[in-house]
Amino acid sequence: MKVGSAWTKKSEKTGKQFISISLMDEALPLTISEDKILTFWHIPKEDRKSENSPHWDVVLSKKQVATSEDTQTPEDETLN
Repeated sequence: MKVGSAWTKKSEKTGKQFISISLMDEALPLTISEDKILTFWHIPKEDRKSENSPHWDVVLSKKQVATSEDTQTPEDETLN
């Protein structure tokens, strides 16, 4: 689920780059727990509507838990 947008910016004082994040009202209060991942997806320059458009999509998702079937090795599989 998209929870916000982000921009790559440069500090006027230090010249260092940073990412500025804007969260959507619907996403607040945002709780990030052990089972969640906050991911930044870069938006290519050619896909942005203007130079002020976000550089990143901010997405909150649930971690996928590996099951015993996902981690089986060929030796563990039963042949019929």
